[in-house]
Amino acid sequence: MKQHHLIIGLALAAWLAGAIASKTDPPPAVIVAGSVTFAVATVALVAFLIVRGSGWGALAGRFPPRARFSGPWRTVGTFLIGREDSFQPLGTRLRFVVRAGATPTALHLSARFPFSLVLSQVELPWSEVASCKAYDAGGWMTPLGEPGQLVQLEYDFSYRGTFLQIAVREGGIYLHLPADALGEGRAYVPATETAARQ
Repeated sequence: MKQHHLIIGLALAAWLAGAIASKTDPPPAVIVAGSVTFAVATVALVAFLIVRGSGWGALAGRFPPRARFSGPWRTVGTFLIGREDSFQPLGTRLRFVVRAGATPTALHLSARFPFSLVLSQVELPWSEVASCKAYDAGGWMTPLGEPGQLVQLEYDFSYRGTFLQIAVREGGIYLHLPADALGEGRAYVPATETAARQ
């Protein structure tokens, strides 16, 4: 099933429920229960789409943790994960959600609570990394919220600095994270190429 089918289905279900409620005049408790159910369904759908569409679910399925990671976790300010075959080629950006760590044998990824309820921990062996490229992220453009201007752009400073683009050997999954997010574990990263400025 396509992802937009799920989104359209949820929107139609909410519209239908609202139309029925406006005609039948249900008690307040039913309206509150319906609103809570819609909110929970929306959060669950977004979480499902992130896991499925970004490639995290596939990565966690292939590379579950084999042992408890005992090294220090570091929160990643800006983490990008995507699939080459995704409808969203730019990937899914997660800010201050992912934690990273490294050992001589693997890259460890986990999500902070409550995201850890849907994003399982990953232990990606370095031997499964097809390529690793370092690049200088000079800042991506993000829109401002102030109305009235024809062009509303500002730099997102969380994207600045040296990043690593890690391509997984099979599955077409790629990761982007700041090089300093691994701390001393940066020394364990396979030999990196230097890519053009992003």
